Parts: sequence; C-alpha cells; structure tokens
Amino acid sequence: MNAEFRELWGRHDVSTNTVGIKEFLLPDGGSLKFVHSTFTISENGDFRMTVYTPVEGTGTEKRMKKFLNGYS
Repeated sequence: MNAEFRELWGRHDVSTNTVGIKEFLLPDGGSLKFVHSTFTISENGDFRMTVYTPVEGTGTEKRMKKFLNGYS
C-alpha cells in the first residue's frame, strides 16, 4: 500500500449506521416493506446514504418489478 493511498483512506469516514424496516402503505391497500440501512458519508454528518432492500417473503420485490416494468 502506498503512502498516498493510506492518507486518502485515512480521511474516509463512514459512521452512524442505522438499520431498520420501513413499510410504505399503498392506495390499493397493499404495502411495500424494505430493510433500510443509512450511512453517514461525510465527516461533518451533513450527507447520508440510505439503501432500501425488499424484505424477502413480502411480495415487495415482485410488486416493485411490476411497477418499474410499467415505466420502461
């Protein structure tokens, strides 16, 4: 590992992770359930990234694919 890489890597800051489940209720009475993971991606905490992953066995993935295919 070179010195420049070590210096740049040392400045990289990912902290304050939160994980949970979020459910979105739909007008048709159904719902979409996702596991969400939020990461702080800046040193001062101003920027966060949230990743949503469908909860297995809830039909969310199937409903999202159907929804997205309607827009392609």
